[in-house]
Amino acid sequence: MTQSPSIKRRPATAADEPFMRELHKAAYHEVVVRQFGQWDEEFQASLFSKKWIPEKFEIVEIAGRAIGCIRVDDWPEDVFLSEIQILPEFQGRGIGSALIQGEIARAQLRQKPLRLEVLKSNDRARVLYERLGFQVCGATDTHFVFLHELR
Repeated sequence: MTQSPSIKRRPATAADEPFMRELHKAAYHEVVVRQFGQWDEEFQASLFSKKWIPEKFEIVEIAGRAIGCIRVDDWPEDVFLSEIQILPEFQGRGIGSALIQGEIARAQLRQKPLRLEVLKSNDRARVLYERLGFQVCGATDTHFVFLHELR
C-alpha cells in the first residue's frame, strides 16, 4: 500500500449532488451487481435521493479534486460511520484507511464504539474493516454490522 497523499475534507453542498450521484454508482455498481444480480438505475437513484442530505456529508478531496465522501453520525450509544466512498481509481492508496482510522480516534475520544454496515458481498471492504480492528457484531438480510470497540 502506498502512503496516502494529503487528504482534505470539506462540507458537502447541494452543488456536489452530480458528483455524489456519480460516486454512488462508481463505488457501488460492482458490489451491488455481485450481491443482487443487477444494477437497477431507478432503484439506485431512489436510494441515493433518500440518503442525500448535503449537510450530513463531507467531500473528500486530494489536490482540490473530489475523490470521495464520508458521513458520520454521532448517536447516544455509538458513532455510526454511515457512508464512506472512494472513487475506484483512488482505492488501494490508504485513503479509506486513513479516514477510518481518524474516525476510530474520534470515537475513542467520545468514549463510544464505532459502528458501520457493509454489504455482505463487499469482500474488499470487509477485509479492510477487519484489518482495522472491526469485528462482526450482527447482520441484516443484506449487510454485516461491524463494531470497533473502545480500547
